[in-house]
Amino acid sequence: MAKIIASFVNESREILPLNENGEVVVFKKEMGHWSLIRSKRFDMREVKNIRELRSEMGNIISFLDDCKTFIGNSITGVPFFELEKAEIDSWEFEGKAEEFLDYVYQKDLLEVEEALLQSKEKEDELASLQPIDLGNGIFEVVLSKVQGTNLGITSKQLLIPVLSKGAFYQLNVICNHVPPWLEAELIKHNFTSNIEKINDKELKLTIAKKVCT
Repeated sequence: MAKIIASFVNESREILPLNENGEVVVFKKEMGHWSLIRSKRFDMREVKNIRELRSEMGNIISFLDDCKTFIGNSITGVPFFELEKAEIDSWEFEGKAEEFLDYVYQKDLLEVEEALLQSKEKEDELASLQPIDLGNGIFEVVLSKVQGTNLGITSKQLLIPVLSKGAFYQLNVICNHVPPWLEAELIKHNFTSNIEKINDKELKLTIAKKVCT
């Protein structure tokens, strides 16, 4: 959440491209109000080549310090990549910097809230997909619920913890297809497996521990 936002501006606080003579200004939001906490002049017209541009961007990034949000008029090429490398979000606007501070702040706040919501939804979804106890040491995982979907949950996330723990006599995996990485895991943990077709779309993979005879 961007409570500190920087911009590159002229004397009238109009946002400039990063190839002009201007001032990097850093604003902080406290008690509902934005205030200028520091500023420094950078004459980007003096830059003669890419090496010098990278160096000057390094100076700007050092000045930004803990500020991770930057507003410019045009941010492309080396400036964009240097900011991105420093994990600084960049925005492009025309006008006075102060006019966009609340907008950027609210957008960043919304992105954080959405990320937290997606993370919670993913955790809930992952919990609902944990192995079902069928009794007598037999468990079942319905892998087909995530295969071919955009839930952001992978077959490895579901199966590897179960296989590594090995707290089952038999594990039934209902799937659309057998994950290509699974064979190596079965060998690694000394499991046997058997595949049977349930219908046109699903297979049942039965995994069990090898029994010494």
